[in-house]
Amino acid sequence: MVLWRYGVILMTAASRAGAFTPSLHPQTRRVSCISEAGLLREAWAKAVKKVSRNSRSPESEPRTVTWRDIRDRVSLRKRKIRRAATMDKTSLFLAVTLAKQIGTFESKERVRHAFEKLESSLPTPENLLDTEQAALLDGSWDLLYTIAADVSPETGEDPTRGEYGKVNAGGIRLSTTDEGAQTTQAFDLENGRISNTVTKPFLTSRGTPLFYTMTKVSGPFSRSPVSGRRADVAFDTLEFGIGTYRFTLDWFFPLLYTIKGPEETLSWLETTHLSDDLRLGRGNKGSIFILARPDLQ
Repeated sequence: MVLWRYGVILMTAASRAGAFTPSLHPQTRRVSCISEAGLLREAWAKAVKKVSRNSRSPESEPRTVTWRDIRDRVSLRKRKIRRAATMDKTSLFLAVTLAKQIGTFESKERVRHAFEKLESSLPTPENLLDTEQAALLDGSWDLLYTIAADVSPETGEDPTRGEYGKVNAGGIRLSTTDEGAQTTQAFDLENGRISNTVTKPFLTSRGTPLFYTMTKVSGPFSRSPVSGRRADVAFDTLEFGIGTYRFTLDWFFPLLYTIKGPEETLSWLETTHLSDDLRLGRGNKGSIFILARPDLQ
């Protein structure tokens, strides 16, 4: 009886100290029989563990950071960035697919949101055109989607600040949303030129196009003094084509610039995200562009 009372007192004191929690029998809901020696050993072990845990700190146990630690941390950070970028890309592709199908203001807003999220999570360097990464720009890119960067639900789009489905090159507005239309933008780094080409089916027979029309605008580009990821473009050539016939109008842009003034002679395109298969860009008219390599489609 004395041992039982002593045990209860000891367990109560240990519980208040946070070192012991009495175990209850599942059926009788009474305290299980624990020897005095076992109770003391358990209380002591928990106390020692608690003190050891609380006393552990970087100051008390200094640890040298090795090169392997730094490498592992950098590698982990890169993996997290790649995973986040992959998820952001997927969200953007889904938003574009949905917007093409239903074309509502809300669906276009999702595209803008996904666009901004990807370009902010994995942006291009400010000196893109001065680095080796600029080589990724070279070649053809298919336009997946273009839209004004900022649109009010009340007033809609302002053509002077970008339009849905339109490419504005030196004042020439080309539609990219006609049925069967394909729009390609190409960087020629070796010759320092950039071009926009819109191809559309013409004269179909039983659903099969007999001919295709082609409209292409091109011109030299250079690194902008404003930003190293912005290319200043001066379009100087307009080409038309139907079937295998091609017509080049070298005089068109000089005449257009003479009529409209010098402010229309220069356009710019800023690349805000760039990877092997995807490119995001912003234009001087206020539009945003989502482009992918042809093999991705």
